[in-house]
Amino acid sequence: MANSNISGDSTAAVCEQCNKHGLFRCAGCRHSRYCSKDCQKKAWPDHKKVCKTLRGIKEATSGPFANQTAAILFHEDHHAPVHVHLRHTIVRPPSYAKIDLGSSIAITEEEEQRCGCFAPGWFDVTRDSAYDVDLDHTIRVHYRDDFGLDDKDWSDEDEDEDWEDGKDDMAVNKALLTGLDMPGYTHTWKGPVIAYGIKDFHPDSTPKTIVDLEADDARHIINFMRKLRDPIEMVECVRLNCDGEVEVNGRPRCETITLPKFHAIFQQNATPISTRIEIPIAVARIPGSMEIWESKDPARYRNFGINHNEAAVFLHLGCGEDDFDGSNFLSGGYAWGVAPLTWDYRQGSCIVVRKDKKALHPDHVAALTEYCYDYLKPFFQAQIESVSFHDKDAQASFLSKQHVLDEITKDKFDEFFQAWKARQTHPETRQRISPYDV
Repeated sequence: MANSNISGDSTAAVCEQCNKHGLFRCAGCRHSRYCSKDCQKKAWPDHKKVCKTLRGIKEATSGPFANQTAAILFHEDHHAPVHVHLRHTIVRPPSYAKIDLGSSIAITEEEEQRCGCFAPGWFDVTRDSAYDVDLDHTIRVHYRDDFGLDDKDWSDEDEDEDWEDGKDDMAVNKALLTGLDMPGYTHTWKGPVIAYGIKDFHPDSTPKTIVDLEADDARHIINFMRKLRDPIEMVECVRLNCDGEVEVNGRPRCETITLPKFHAIFQQNATPISTRIEIPIAVARIPGSMEIWESKDPARYRNFGINHNEAAVFLHLGCGEDDFDGSNFLSGGYAWGVAPLTWDYRQGSCIVVRKDKKALHPDHVAALTEYCYDYLKPFFQAQIESVSFHDKDAQASFLSKQHVLDEITKDKFDEFFQAWKARQTHPETRQRISPYDV
């Protein structure tokens, strides 16, 4: 067991064993703190599994530029996490931070060259339950979508099709393996994992304020991941591709992906229209998507909005009777008949899930986006225009908001979905079950 030294900042430290003031800290990792040597001895059987991992990480340093933040990278080839600096920009209005993950979790030469990688997986750490401590910030941890793939996850027919991209030999993450090596079932995390800090957190995919992560945050991440001991349950979701993916790369607008049920997107609020029609969905941008498309040759794509995703925008139309609040809208809130400012057209590709964690089919998302734009948008427009005309001429016809809300119901969408299916040409789509029957 590593000896204890008096901690220089003991007034702010908490004993990891009993939550009293931590007067001592581990001489090995220099991060874990204890109120007494007795508590350290009690904690050692558990702490020794992460002591070596924490020993290698140094304290955070400020980035060389004002728009950089200290993040923590668990690299697959390192035995300890390291600090790196990520660039971020503040978008106004409304005020939200856009993080550039860059090539931090890239594993192929192609990903390195384009300085980016799609990272559809993340979870948020707000509490260290191992020590019964609430954090004063949120740690957002990003992992690759193929983080957990190994031999037992693949059938023989999958091997030939999906392992030809060179990722089948992706290394086990040594920095995490050291800290997560414990009895019982644990996941084999593959590829790099990166984390950054959020101060003003709310459950959506748009951080408001970015903060530096300290070395101690690596311990909170490891403690959180050690709780993920049950077999990974995956759920079918939908990737809603931007124009670049469709027009340049030839991908379908909507395609099936699978996400783990512990994904942070399931903690987001459902979009207003989906809530009213009783199919609550959440939508989130895929980190890295917008940045990759923005890095493309501007001369080649000058007249083509390659990072545009109108379908994602129209899924976010506001439909609350009290939605039109100018101040709320300018700060990124919903407004009647329009999407929040945080959801402009330049979104890149997104992921869409059902908050009830039921399977979501691409056909369901395709129908819902058409319902929002082709069917509902004219109702919103007619109602808004009627208010404007009525204000100028009392004799002009007036449409209430209820006139629109009557079209945003479970029965109305189910009716729309059946008609939408009948218009399709693909036999499987014409036979698709209703999302209410999943």
